Amino acid sequence: PWRPLWACEKDNSIAAACNERITAIHPDIVHVQHLLFLDLTLRLDAPSIVTLHDAWSWCPRGGSLLEHGKTPCSGPSPEKCPNCYGHFAKGSALEHRLGHLASKINPIVSTERLHKAWRRAPPALRKWIQKGPAPTQREGDLEARQSAVKKAFNDFDLRLSPSRFLSKEAEKQGVKPVEVFPHGVEPSQPPQDAQHFLFVGSIAWHKGPDLVAKAWQLAKEEDSSLPELRIAGPVVDSDCAAAIPDSMKIGRITPTEVRVELSKAHALVVGSIWPENSPLVILEARAAGCPVIVPDIGGIPEIVKE
Repeated sequence: PWRPLWACEKDNSIAAACNERITAIHPDIVHVQHLLFLDLTLRLDAPSIVTLHDAWSWCPRGGSLLEHGKTPCSGPSPEKCPNCYGHFAKGSALEHRLGHLASKINPIVSTERLHKAWRRAPPALRKWIQKGPAPTQREGDLEARQSAVKKAFNDFDLRLSPSRFLSKEAEKQGVKPVEVFPHGVEPSQPPQDAQHFLFVGSIAWHKGPDLVAKAWQLAKEEDSSLPELRIAGPVVDSDCAAAIPDSMKIGRITPTEVRVELSKAHALVVGSIWPENSPLVILEARAAGCPVIVPDIGGIPEIVKE
């Protein structure tokens, strides 16, 4: 799914599959939530809306606005982006070339047949292809990708963002006007029997679970009666997980379990170091009546009262 910049987020096979479904459904309106891993040339014959959930329209690295996934980024540039994206785009150069070729011949050979052929290939051959060097990003690749993505977003009839922060940032990067349309939430009463502090999210550096754990440890040194901290979420980065004491980690939990944990928490603690748009976990906490402790970054201040 990770493409080199020169692919400009286009894939004929995905476009064909999506266009086939759109033609079959013949929708009155199309609302796109994201184009990541899809195709920029979708044929939307109906009025179309797109919601911006992150900075992907100008940040190839999944819209994170983080250099190498760890340091807040000041914005795209030909000097920074290719190298940063090269660390993000998984897979060897040969894998990417084969994927691009598969996309090109899709009208003749179906994706299903190509998948079957790949699975029948000798394991040693597949391993050799996958272990090759990563694709190099060429001069002009970033500009081509940025131009293609921006055009795709500007071709929609309406662009929405749940935060003013992301709306303004997108417009600075050349995206046409983005209307602000916040997510709705009906707050509940605070928990009556609070038992712990809670972090919910991916165990990855940009989400800051290690920072939350460190902050709790420092606070515990000053107040030994501090309730325990529970850290819930799937491990995305093993190094980040290793920086968190095992006693705090409760692993991946289901949406139902998230609601239960929030209903028993003194507060949800968010540690994000990247400028998030409108984190749903904060809205979930508000809906459960759970107080929140959050960083003053991105669109977060718009949905949290001091």
